[in-house]
Amino acid sequence: MGKYINSQEEPDPLVQTAIAHYQFEAIHPFLDGNGRIGRLLIPIILYEKNILSYPLLYVSEYFENNKQEYYNFLRLVDTEEDWTSWIRFFLNSIKIQAEDTQTKVKDMLELYKKTREKLVNFNSQYAVDLLDIIFENPIVSFKSIRLQIKTNSYQTIYNLLNKFEEESILRQITKGRRNKVYIFEDLLKTIR
Repeated sequence: MGKYINSQEEPDPLVQTAIAHYQFEAIHPFLDGNGRIGRLLIPIILYEKNILSYPLLYVSEYFENNKQEYYNFLRLVDTEEDWTSWIRFFLNSIKIQAEDTQTKVKDMLELYKKTREKLVNFNSQYAVDLLDIIFENPIVSFKSIRLQIKTNSYQTIYNLLNKFEEESILRQITKGRRNKVYIFEDLLKTIR
């Protein structure tokens, strides 16, 4: 499989990825986790083949939503050597998930823009820093924020978090005054 996937002779890297995915699933090299690893390899291969700028394509969602078809098409290769049906199914999954990913990225960029506009009246040099932090990790703790924002004043961070809560950007999901954890729900809704 390694020789084939690294070959430059296959004219279509998407077809090459479809065949490599089938081969990995057929070989089933591990005792556990073959499906997850096989699906994770797809965006990595496409990234290595310069089809994707970043390995961000989540094909597992399509395979999970169409599980029976996925297994049927893999089985047809085994039983009838029907590569055409498998490759069509695979290419369709790539198309649909690429469109879904594109929509999510556009929605995330729009959310970032709208949220950043809310920060204008915060009067804090750290507001954009916190926004960037929560876009990278939509569930954060005070402690993790403190490690990333370069200020000696805990009160500055508390004040900033209060403003983010008042604007409904963040919501505290823990009870009590210590070890607070916050969630950026709008981002999580966008990526689901």
